[in-house]
Parts: sequence; structure tokens; C-alpha cells
Amino acid sequence: MPSHRNLLNGWPYKFAATRRAAFLRQQQQQQQEQQQQQQPEEEHVEPNEEDADVELESDEESLPIIQCDDTGSAVNSSPSTWHEQLSVMGNEDKIKWHSLQHVGPLFPPPYVRLPDQVQMLYNGQPMRLSLAAEEAATWYAKLLGRPVAQNEIFRANFFSQFRMLMGENERSIVQELSLCGFERIAQHLQRQGEDVTSRRQQQQRQQQLEQQHYGYCSIDGRLERIGNYRIEPAGIFLGRGNHPLMGTLKPRIRPEDVTINCSPLAVPAAPAGHHWQAVQHNQSVAWLARWHDTVTSGYKYMLLSSASRLQGIRDLNKFELARRLSNHIQSIRQSYWEDWKSPNLMQRQRGVALYFIDRLMLRVGNDKSENTADTEGCCTLRVEHLQLFEQLQGSAHVVELNFLGKDSIQFRRKLVVGQHVFENLRSFMQHKQPKDLIFDQLAAKKLNQHLSSLMHGLTAKVFRTYNASKLLQSCLDELAPDVTRSLKDKLNAYTIANANAAKFCNHQRAPTKAAKNKLNSFKRAIRAKQLAIDNLRRTRPTTLPVSTANHARRLMQLQNELAMLESQLNAATLRSSLALNTSKMNYLDPRITVAWCSKHGVPIEKIFSAALRTKFDWAISVADASFRF
Repeated sequence: MPSHRNLLNGWPYKFAATRRAAFLRQQQQQQQEQQQQQQPEEEHVEPNEEDADVELESDEESLPIIQCDDTGSAVNSSPSTWHEQLSVMGNEDKIKWHSLQHVGPLFPPPYVRLPDQVQMLYNGQPMRLSLAAEEAATWYAKLLGRPVAQNEIFRANFFSQFRMLMGENERSIVQELSLCGFERIAQHLQRQGEDVTSRRQQQQRQQQLEQQHYGYCSIDGRLERIGNYRIEPAGIFLGRGNHPLMGTLKPRIRPEDVTINCSPLAVPAAPAGHHWQAVQHNQSVAWLARWHDTVTSGYKYMLLSSASRLQGIRDLNKFELARRLSNHIQSIRQSYWEDWKSPNLMQRQRGVALYFIDRLMLRVGNDKSENTADTEGCCTLRVEHLQLFEQLQGSAHVVELNFLGKDSIQFRRKLVVGQHVFENLRSFMQHKQPKDLIFDQLAAKKLNQHLSSLMHGLTAKVFRTYNASKLLQSCLDELAPDVTRSLKDKLNAYTIANANAAKFCNHQRAPTKAAKNKLNSFKRAIRAKQLAIDNLRRTRPTTLPVSTANHARRLMQLQNELAMLESQLNAATLRSSLALNTSKMNYLDPRITVAWCSKHGVPIEKIFSAALRTKFDWAISVADASFRF
């Protein structure tokens, strides 16, 4: 083992985090009274009535929209100050580290050839492939039976690159993917997987040893966990949605492809017989290693874990920046309301675009190359993505948006808007073709620059974080049950609040098979409970007072049990169709949840998974029941 393995004997990170948390709690207690005295009252400012957007009543024909407070009120929440002890002032330090030491990434083992009797069939005949082509065949075999293996884009991209790995003789034979048989390879890989399962304990021990060696680094003398110390193995790129590059082969990453970032006197040794592409000592970045992704043409990084101090500071800065938006939100909204009426076309487009970013949590949207999925942000919306209705379902000035957002997730909402927004959108779309841009005068770069001019550090993501956290706070205030209620009631209330924020962020997911089975189980239990209630109602009690009282008591008990089952079904439905953890991890200030749990006697582990508790240790350590976003 290299000598810097001795880092594991250094100051344990958990101990450092505990000491830091205790110190911060002491600081918060000293400042609590002063903060309460300085807390100003909330100012409530109503927007112009004609320009206020409202929620469209939903039924089976309509599309739901989740909306937070639309009064445009400026909540003057004072930012917390405890984090100043960590030298965090709302902006990340330019110098991320002074000393950085690690052993580099862990590379996947080399490919081991298949046994001679396990071969791909071509037109029914066994065919021994070259090493590189055989490895690619194993990747494809693992995907047999999955819907992606039938996708035409996937098949075309894979087969084109599969043949490029073959020798001339192989290419002359293999002309069609439909004639390639990967079943024998798939069966062999399945048997291998079963063997690995039987040796699970040995495998787990090996992984623990690898984590001890590769999974830690030293930053400024502190031991920190590394989030992704394993180099991603070679394979097939799947992408999200109908990505144009799905099926493209991801080559094996070698040490010669990797750039290392570390202290000058702590350069890790490359694997035997290899060398690093480059070594740099860039203190302004927090990544430990990087390599070029030949499929997406971007970079991939080896980073610290989400529980690291640097990541904690970054998260804290993000939420503090969103909280400070409270002090500027009214003037920002007033600014884009005025833009709606500007004689300048670009300013009118900018005003409506900011309105969408604020109210619908849209991303800015950047120009995309042909080799990326057709996903949209605000600046890339096309005429085909919007429909305008003078009247719809009894409401005037309705806008329907329908497009693919981030990760190819469909964004589909109907929204009632004010007359100025409606008329502006109509003029932006006039005399344009379906593929034309709606905001054709507005470049993403210009919009981002304008956001920064409104408030230092302001981006579309800050709007998303602010609005999502505000929505969670307000929903918990409205839905949170009395402290005397059951724990299940409280958890269901939180799930509903979390779901409202996730819907607002458009964090959807497809229900898993297990989730569907659970929902069906709840539905069967509800039907059985309803049947028991109906049967009891048809049964007449005797004239004895005791019998009548027992009958009424039993009926009330069954009705309460039915209500509980329906509440659990509702919460389970939300959990199955929404990516609740995505919102928790990225957009919801964890201190809101910690404060709510503290106030209502809910164990934090019932809300945050172990990974989230580790990531948000800083919030759990300092937030109390009095915290308000």
C-alpha cells in the first residue's frame, strides 16, 4: 500500500464534524435572542390584479399545476449567521484547499475473455470474436429483454460501432444485427451473476478494502470521504429519453486519459506500467481527478462525497443565497412586470421569460448540438411547445405548455395568466412556424447576465430553490398536524408537502413494479374496509342501549380505519410517481425539515435517509424548531 494510506489513521472526520456541530450550536444559542429582536415583520404587496396568474381548476380533462404564493410578497427573512464561523459568507471561497492528498481513482479490472464454448451466433453459426468486439457483445447481451434493445436508434448506433471493433474478416461476415445471436453470452453472464451472489460476503469484504484504500483523501489535514473513486466501467451509453447517441459505446478509461489534481508533493503513483495524462495543482477547484467523456464530449470528475465539508459549505451557500432572494423578490418581480409593457421587443421577451422562470421554475435553456437530447429550457421554447386559449374551462387567457424538460421528462401544464403576458406571448408567436423560437430575441447568455444584474449570484436555479423551499415551508405550515396526532399522520402530512414541491419542480418518475403492487394492496384493503362498513350499516342493532352504542362505536372505528387507509394510499401514490428525494437533495432547504421534525416530535430518520442525514449533517446540527426559510 502507498504511504499515504496512513491518512486513515489521522483525525477522523466524524469526530471533526461532531466538534464543529457542538461549537455551532453554542454560537447559535448566543445569537438566537439577537436574531429574534432583529427579525422584521413580513411585508405584503399585492401585484396588479389583471397580471396575477392563477391555478386552472383541474378535472379529468385538465392538467394540474402546483403553485406557491402568488402575491409577490417580499418576506424579509434575515439570513442565519452561525455559518460565518466556517468562513462562509454566501459566496464560495476561491481557494478550495491548501493541501490535497489522495491515491487516485480505482480502475475496473481488465476484461476476461469468455470460455471457448460461449460464443456469439451469426445466422445460427458460432463465431469467435476479437477481444474488443467480444467485450462489446457482453454489454449488449446484458440488455437483452429490455425495451431499449428494441429501440432503432440504439440498435443502429451500437451495430455501427460494434463492427468498428471487429477485424476485416469479422466485418465481412457480420452485416446485420438481426442475425447476431447473443443468447448464449447472456446465459453465461447470468450464471456468473449467480456465482457472485453466492460469494457476496467475500465480495463485500473486497469492496471494504478498496474503499479504505481509495475512498478517502486528506484536505488541509482533514480526512474526507470521496464520493466516486471508481472509474466508470466501459459499456453502452443509454442516455435518457430518446437520446440521439443511445447505443454508442463507452470506451475503457485508462490512466493515460486521467488528469490528477493534488498538492505538488503528493502526486499519487499511476498503476504499474501506466502514467497519468497530466497532473495539476489547481486550488480553485474541488475535483480530485477528471477524464474526457468521448460520448458526450464533456468531462467526468472524481469528487468529494456529499458529506464533505466543501460540499456542505456549497449546499449552505446555495440555500442562504436562495433565502436572500426574499429581500429582492418583490423588486425583481416589479422589474419584469414593467418589462411586459416595454416598447422594446427584447425587454418584453425577457420579462415574460423571467415570469416563466419564476412561476414555473423553468431552466434558462442553452443552445444544443445535434448530438444531445431534444430537451428545452425557457430560451429554447418553440412555437410548437405552447398553445394559447382565449377561453378554456371557464377561464380566460390560458397558456398550455408541453415539452421535454431536463432528463427528457415531459413538462405539461395549463396556466391562467394576466392579459399582458397573454398578449405578449401571442405577439411573440405571430407569423412564426412551429419550429421557430418564441423568445427569438433573447439569448441564454443575455438572460443570465440580466439575472446577475438583478441580484448578485442570481440564477434560474436560485429561483427554483427559493420557490420550492418557500412552497415546502408554507405547505408544512398548513398541513402539519397537531403534535398529539399519530406519527403516521405527521409523516403523511410531510409527504404531501414534499410532493407539492416535487410537482412544482416537475420531478416525476415511473412507478416501479413494487410500488404498483403496494398501491394495489392499499386499494384491496380499502375495498374490504368499505364493504365491512356497508355490511355494518345494513345490520340493525338490537334495542338495548349497550348494543346500539357498540354498533355506533364499531362503525366509527371502521370509518377512521378507512380514512387512514385512504390517506396512506394517497401518500404512497405520491411517493410512487414523484422523485421526492430529488427535491429533498437539491432544492429544499433541509433546515425546514429539521425544524418541522423538532417542532412536531418526528424522528429525522423517518424523513431523511441515511445518505441525506450524512449530507445534511450541518443542518441537523444547527437547525431548531424556530427556523424559518
